[in-house]
Amino acid sequence: MQFYDFMMKKHLGKDTPVGDLAYDMQYERERFPRNDESDHRAGRLTIKRYLETHNACSACLDSFEQAWKSYVRFERRQNRCDD
Repeated sequence: MQFYDFMMKKHLGKDTPVGDLAYDMQYERERFPRNDESDHRAGRLTIKRYLETHNACSACLDSFEQAWKSYVRFERRQNRCDD
């Protein structure tokens, strides 16, 4: 699952900082970068650069880092279950 899809499924509509990020991502859905699920490091950097170049505040960047860690844990659990 891509980070974008994870955020829409798990956080959109929640009244939290990560939920706010999900809302912003949905608003930018046509331009928001999608990651390759097989390369978490590159995906994280691509999305972080996108947020930084669009003047995301430090709280938004912190929320992204928190959400990204949750996403990676989710992906690891999913991969274990698929084996």
